Amino acid sequence: MKRLMFATSALFVIALVAGCAPSRTAQPGVQPERKVVRMSRNIIGGYRPAFGNMVLNVETTIEGPARRYELFARWTGDARVDVSPGESLVVEADGQEFKFRVPESGIYRDFSCEPRCIYDDRAYYSATAAHVQAIANAKRVVVRLVGSKRTVEREFNELNFERFREFVQKNVPADSSVGSGGGSPPARN
Repeated sequence: MKRLMFATSALFVIALVAGCAPSRTAQPGVQPERKVVRMSRNIIGGYRPAFGNMVLNVETTIEGPARRYELFARWTGDARVDVSPGESLVVEADGQEFKFRVPESGIYRDFSCEPRCIYDDRAYYSATAAHVQAIANAKRVVVRLVGSKRTVEREFNELNFERFREFVQKNVPADSSVGSGGGSPPARN
């Protein structure tokens, strides 16, 4: 009898606490859960060790109901690019040109010259879900990374399209063309 009363009391307390406890999102000052999903090693046009490799990855950051998208561009190679702040990433998807901006603080540059010089430029560019979808759904995509020393250009191969399409399928809500960081792609320039 004591065990039954104890078990009943314990269940009552648990139900009371669970029912009265405020939800995590309702607590003032509590940050919503943050989740980042990244694509990695999407080498545009395939691996090219002789001159250099350009990578274009996409990532989304989800904080509560809000989503944010970024394109991560990286150049690694013998040629020095020195990615420029401002409009330094241009993506042409089926003839529609999207220009992306980055502040100086969003650029990382490094190099190593032993035994030969290898330059490494990285930059994050804000994008919308509509941009990511337009790239994934295009039949031809050309990516240009503009620097103070040179501009490099690469064209998507089938693997690059597959990676973008897979990312969109798994990480971009179908209704993302409106709200939540979505929107229409910019007009043709």
